[in-house]
Amino acid sequence: ENDHIVRRAYQKEVEGAIQKALTQASDDAVPVDLSPSMLPGAPPLWFMNWALDNMLQQTSSQSRWHLEATGDFIRCTPKDAVARQSQAEVILLKNGDLPYIDLKVFSSAYSSLYGTIDAVIELLAPESEVEVRSPYAYSQSWFSELAGRLLRPLQTAGYVDITTVLSEHCQSPCIEDAAKILEQSLRSAWAAAPGTPNNLDQNNLRQAGDFVLTPARHDQEQTALLSASQSYAIEQWKSLQEDLGKEMVCSLQAIEDSLTGTVPLLKALMGDKEVRKAVEEQFWSEVSRLEAENESAFSTFWTDRVPVRVRVYTDGLEIIQDAKLKDQLSDLLATYIQKELLPESISKARAQGLVCSRKTKKNLQRFETISKSSKKGASELATTIERFSKKQGMAEPDSSSLAGAKIRLVQDMTRKLQKQSEGPLLFLTLVIILLARHQSGVVYATGKFAPKLLKHLKTSLRAEQYEQLELWKEGAKGSTLTPKDKAAMKQMA
Repeated sequence: ENDHIVRRAYQKEVEGAIQKALTQASDDAVPVDLSPSMLPGAPPLWFMNWALDNMLQQTSSQSRWHLEATGDFIRCTPKDAVARQSQAEVILLKNGDLPYIDLKVFSSAYSSLYGTIDAVIELLAPESEVEVRSPYAYSQSWFSELAGRLLRPLQTAGYVDITTVLSEHCQSPCIEDAAKILEQSLRSAWAAAPGTPNNLDQNNLRQAGDFVLTPARHDQEQTALLSASQSYAIEQWKSLQEDLGKEMVCSLQAIEDSLTGTVPLLKALMGDKEVRKAVEEQFWSEVSRLEAENESAFSTFWTDRVPVRVRVYTDGLEIIQDAKLKDQLSDLLATYIQKELLPESISKARAQGLVCSRKTKKNLQRFETISKSSKKGASELATTIERFSKKQGMAEPDSSSLAGAKIRLVQDMTRKLQKQSEGPLLFLTLVIILLARHQSGVVYATGKFAPKLLKHLKTSLRAEQYEQLELWKEGAKGSTLTPKDKAAMKQMA
């Protein structure tokens, strides 16, 4: 400016116009944008800036104004007006007329006083009614009032969706923190409300996702989840019975997809780690119950069909005194056990859905492999069967169960004998039945062994009975048995 000359009168005229504009801005508590076009003679920008600085110095009012040069104008903001406006906004926040303020927006709006977010935080720090969670500050009064209004639906319905409620008042970036504040306000309101069950402890309220729940509603919904988990386990079990190749798998997503009722609330609960753990534990608990039932049914089927029957047959061998005959019958029994009894029993157990338990599957698969691996004797097979039964937790057959099994076996042979017309088979069955009635166990034999087995009855029957059996033996051998003979044989049985 040293290289310019200006008339003092013009300088005063320009400074007067600036003074007038600033006075009006101060009275209105609003900024004013000074530009050359609004001044007398439209001086250059540098002259306007010089005149403004000169006027402020002469009036000692530099500290009252915040100046910001932007392009071809200078924005002059009265600091006392800024202070009043900012304080008015803080009061609105404290009183609950505003739910929150954006610290960045506040700093930008009142940059002449609070040019940084930290400066705004420092301004709000003493205010107990304001909770600062940068980059926002929240009104405790507003949230307390809202919590009071939500208390009744919380008490009646048992839950409130705080995120949905807040979405009407808060922008999405601050929803998360706002939800935490509202949750705490609800807890305080719950603890203070008269007539609220368990209202002495605000921690009784439960939180799940977007929801706050009463303890009773939380338990109700968790029970529904556990029920859904149990139903899913049963559904999986039925599927397993139809396809034994499947494995039981706990899919929390599948359980969630199957939910009915208050689905959003249930899904929110599923987001809780402890609830998910309880749901998964319920699934496996139900599976364990179903497996226990299945193992029990398998045990009943297996014990009567295999261990007891094998024991009855092996006991039957003990009456055979002829070593060679005993070995032959033992080999015959082993072949029957290995080739017929075990494969048929395993196949029937699977067909009847008795091999669904993981334990039974594993043990039976191993047992099946061992029993098929090579030719085994009757005693070795009996030992293998006994070991398998122990792994399954089955008790050893007692004398009562063995006696009952023997009776049922003899009764079954007797019924079949009544329908039998083939001489050799009729005679064999009769001899086996008579041996069983006079000795322990039941002999497993084919027709060719009938004559030798007959000799073991000599000391157990009356002479005339034994002689009659000898005659029938010859008749069966020569196919000369008459209908009367066959009827008499059935009668003796």
